[in-house]
Amino acid sequence: MASDDVGAAVLHDRGVTTSPTSSNASVASTRTCRICLDEGDDEVLGRLIAPCRCTGTSRYVHDGCLLSWRTSVKAESFYACPQCGARYRFRTTPVSSLLGRTYSANALAILISLCLAIFFGFLTDPLLRLTEREMLSFGSEQLPHHWFDEHLAAGDAVRETASFTGFLFRDCTWSSARESYWEQETTISEDPTPLPNPVINMNIQDVEVRRNLTNCGRFWGKRSDDETQVQGVGKAVLHVVRGFALFSLARAFVGRLVRQYFLLAITLRMVFPSLGCKLPYNSFADLISASWLGIDASFFADVVKMVRRRAKVARSQDEIASWWQFPLVMCTFFTAFFAFRSILSFSQGIVKAALARVESLVVDLSEEDDAVEREQVQYTR
Repeated sequence: MASDDVGAAVLHDRGVTTSPTSSNASVASTRTCRICLDEGDDEVLGRLIAPCRCTGTSRYVHDGCLLSWRTSVKAESFYACPQCGARYRFRTTPVSSLLGRTYSANALAILISLCLAIFFGFLTDPLLRLTEREMLSFGSEQLPHHWFDEHLAAGDAVRETASFTGFLFRDCTWSSARESYWEQETTISEDPTPLPNPVINMNIQDVEVRRNLTNCGRFWGKRSDDETQVQGVGKAVLHVVRGFALFSLARAFVGRLVRQYFLLAITLRMVFPSLGCKLPYNSFADLISASWLGIDASFFADVVKMVRRRAKVARSQDEIASWWQFPLVMCTFFTAFFAFRSILSFSQGIVKAALARVESLVVDLSEEDDAVEREQVQYTR
């Protein structure tokens, strides 16, 4: 497998003491654990087994030593011997048979993602309605000032994603061009007072406008976008897409806030060590280890915040696929990729921990070899 020193270090961390043998000859003549170098079965470490096809002094290992090794080194060593390449065989039970399959972690990741998407799908409609209230000012086309607008930026990206996927499924419910916008309306009235020269009053005011027919409905040949709605399975698929888009974007914006904190803490640690050292998580190593919080996708959140005003301008011009709207869809796609990768890593950890608990005993191949030898002896007699 690997050096005995590394194996002894693993056991030392778990509080298990080791004792070396006197000579290589004694190791070869008796069954000796290749990790702790103890001989025979042990009350704490378990039975001495041959879990793979290694020979010589590397053939036998205690069940407890093997478990410590499998759960302490890289993931590939959990299922197979890194030296001979033979995959470990576990005692057959329904649970171990299910968890031992190669696709078990992927299936669990898909199930977790689906549950998250369904839950967050119910939060998308209120968020999209909230983002519609943030309309551009007439003339200058600027966004209202907010001290905190991460949720609105995420809502804009979800809106474009919902519009894009809805168009593909022939559904214009959340067509991006249906978002409300300001438009000036001029009213002219005449003073009813009888005068030689009548007074004409002109009133100009901003009114909220919402389109009932956008380019989405026109493409599908409908008289209004309300007539272009999908039902059944298509509606459920769009619900899941919107939900997972919201989850992945929320993760990215949380990672953006976490990244800003890390950069602040690291800067303070370098400039003012006495103050920065008092803050938790103040090193680059901590920053890398916290990638599961969404730091890996936080840069896409920066892009969303930069282009979302331009995307709103495109919506007000009845566009559903402009160059400013497409980046929001792509950012949502990449944040979803990083989110699923994080869920898959989490699922692999769950499967690994469950296998270690359910089936800590690996099949002893030496027992099978002994049985084959006995059969051969009986056959020769």
